[in-house]
Amino acid sequence: MSRRARSHLVTVLFTDIVGSTEIAAEVGDRRWKVLLEAHHAIVRRALRRHGGKELDTAGDGFFAVFSGQAQAIRCAVEIVQDVREVGLEVRAGLHVGETELIAGKVGGVAVHTGARIGSTAGPGEVVVSGVLRDLVPGAGIEFLDRGTRRLKGISDEVRIWSVRSVSGVDLAEPIPFDEAATRRERAADVRRPRGPALLLGAAVGVVAIALAFSALWFRDAGAPSPGRIAPLAPRTLARIDPLTLTIEGRFPLEGDPFDIAVSAGRLWILEGGLIEALRAGSDHLERIDLEFAGCGITSTADGVIVPDCDDHVLHRVAIDGTVSRWLEVPAFGDQIDVVEMGDNVWLLLSHSDGSASDRVYKLDTDTGEILGRTTLPESQNDAFGFLEAFGWLWITNYDTGDVLRMSASTLAVESILELTQPSSMTSNADWIWISDIGTGETVRIDPSNGEVEHRAERVQGNLTAGPGAAWAVDLERLYRIGDDESVRGPVELEYTDGGSYNNPLAFDGASLWLAVKAADE
Repeated sequence: MSRRARSHLVTVLFTDIVGSTEIAAEVGDRRWKVLLEAHHAIVRRALRRHGGKELDTAGDGFFAVFSGQAQAIRCAVEIVQDVREVGLEVRAGLHVGETELIAGKVGGVAVHTGARIGSTAGPGEVVVSGVLRDLVPGAGIEFLDRGTRRLKGISDEVRIWSVRSVSGVDLAEPIPFDEAATRRERAADVRRPRGPALLLGAAVGVVAIALAFSALWFRDAGAPSPGRIAPLAPRTLARIDPLTLTIEGRFPLEGDPFDIAVSAGRLWILEGGLIEALRAGSDHLERIDLEFAGCGITSTADGVIVPDCDDHVLHRVAIDGTVSRWLEVPAFGDQIDVVEMGDNVWLLLSHSDGSASDRVYKLDTDTGEILGRTTLPESQNDAFGFLEAFGWLWITNYDTGDVLRMSASTLAVESILELTQPSSMTSNADWIWISDIGTGETVRIDPSNGEVEHRAERVQGNLTAGPGAAWAVDLERLYRIGDDESVRGPVELEYTDGGSYNNPLAFDGASLWLAVKAADE
């Protein structure tokens, strides 16, 4: 019996690498494999961020679908811009229409149309159908009219538009040939282990928007050999080799670092009423003044979100340094943690005095409308982790030890694991990592079932993760935990003024970045 086709209205996205055959011949099979894996990691990260669903990967191209139109376009723009950091150019095409689901496979005229539209794009270009363009007014996306085209296999002419800018930021022109070749060479070779230990190097582009930071070889003058690291001063940004854990560079900060994020080709350091941003390929920290005291920082496709916990407002900071008031949020508590996923923004709101249970809100990103709310059980300012990974929201309860998993659609909360005092939490493409300071270990969790797959004993602290590994910093100790269960460290860190247990840590795809706070009192 044949199965009946079911129709769905979706936005389809097609991408492919421009000149892939020539590039493969240029770099050779081994390097091409590394570049291709880096490309795939970049695309999949963007899909996760914007709520896209990967349906097919054929060679150097992706086919994905989205329920939202604006998020699909933003995802395509993020992909074509981010792959440039590994020296690649991608073309992308989008269309919206009804597709048919037959025996688990998506097909229909809309799919064929989207693929044909994508084939008209040039290097680094995102093109959309007129139908899709008309569905995103007021989304902050500007287009250029490319005229009507007769597409192969499509009976009617299709009007095509190319994306000119998103949120007021123009799409950049393709990078020069020589620069692209240099980036490809760097991305294919950067710190690649030999033999079977390709875990980090093979997927070094998972956060490859920042791979250009690998060009910043700011060595300490007269830097001591490993084991004799010069003490770190307060208000210092340290660049660290992710494999050897040696400090390779230092940048003075103006303020006391509160939080750190990587997005849009920049490293962002929040210092209360000030953000300092380090642009890829630059050794100059750009100052962005805020008219409020930011209480956190969250990466987005085109900048960061910074909440004002006093006035209960979220602000967006764009890559050009523009700060704009974005959404007013519920006036509950005095602490705000933010996650953006698909067409929604999620808030974890808490009272620092523990006078009420923590709450999670789901808001519409365009209107700020509250779409859902739930109260976390037995949690009064004890929800430390707040993470989007693998289509779920993950929360840790420091007091009860529970690791919670929340449905993005129903807001249903389930306790999937009980630790002792879970604090910092992070994820890479395969695992979730949680530091349990009660037992002094970091656990690796399988996101599909919530089971502990590995325990790294005597390793704890603030966490960050990347392809093949996670890293932990605990005041004077720095560790690398491999997906193969290997542990490097501890590497002892020294401070000129005592140091802090809350030093923010981030990984950009090539380097670790540690922001050193003033000493804990």
